[in-house]
Amino acid sequence: MIHPKYRSFLTKILLLLCGLAVIALLLFFILVQREKNLSASFKDITISLIPNLIASLISICTVILLFYLSKISPDEILGADTMEMEDISLRMQKAEEKLDKIHDLLAKGEEELHVIATNQKRAVNTHLEVSAPIIYGNHRQVEWHRLLSEAKTIDIVVVYYDTWVKSNWETLVNFFRTGGQLRIVLPNPENPDNLRDMLKYFPKMESNTEELRNRIIHTMTFLREVYNAAAKLHGRHGMYEIYCLDNSINYPFVLVDNKTVISSFFEHFSDMRVNSPSFLVNYADNLWLKEYWEKEINLLLKSAIKQP
Repeated sequence: MIHPKYRSFLTKILLLLCGLAVIALLLFFILVQREKNLSASFKDITISLIPNLIASLISICTVILLFYLSKISPDEILGADTMEMEDISLRMQKAEEKLDKIHDLLAKGEEELHVIATNQKRAVNTHLEVSAPIIYGNHRQVEWHRLLSEAKTIDIVVVYYDTWVKSNWETLVNFFRTGGQLRIVLPNPENPDNLRDMLKYFPKMESNTEELRNRIIHTMTFLREVYNAAAKLHGRHGMYEIYCLDNSINYPFVLVDNKTVISSFFEHFSDMRVNSPSFLVNYADNLWLKEYWEKEINLLLKSAIKQP
């Protein structure tokens, strides 16, 4: 088999040789006819040679065609189409690779734009002013009736809350009656080591872990009772969950509808009752504070044990 590159060259050489052969043959026929008939004119000789010339050209073309076809195998004939198809396939493959690269670049660009947009949003939110915090002289002065009446969800993290439940009994009944959902995280009352650690926040209890244990148990009992009271009077609509934590609670806080927080500090020195100020902050429009409080409550719930 002849490589296509050389076949074209050989074909040109063959055509050139055939052309020269035709000219030589024409001259040969002219000389022969001239010798046979010296009186004939050149025109007459040329006309008489036309049939021979045509026959010679046909023969030469036939020889060239046979020569050319004899050098081409069926595989080569099919190979030309195959090569063309392979070339098209290769081009399509390269085009698909380029499209994949473009798609990857676009996807990467979208991710980078998302990161930039998120960072910008965070940057803006760090400078957003939250509504002015409301400061109460102590936890008892907070407007619990208004907050609980408007709330749909409440998350509480405290050491104990028995007095708070009793003080807001009717408001809590109405909260559960209207479908309110409450979750509370308390120290585990059956963990004496944890209770001893929590006593540092309540100097008046001195080292009486039993008193602290009872206050925690009372909180759980009162909460179940207020929920049952709501269910008995108005039908069971709301929900409550109690969680016990084996770790210390660093500070108490209450989240209302995941947009308002009421928090206070443990006192270094206290008299008969806790009397530290409470702060109410609405953080609905502040992404940083929203993420912080969601992280706090979710990790506490995950670490605590849900009570039956």
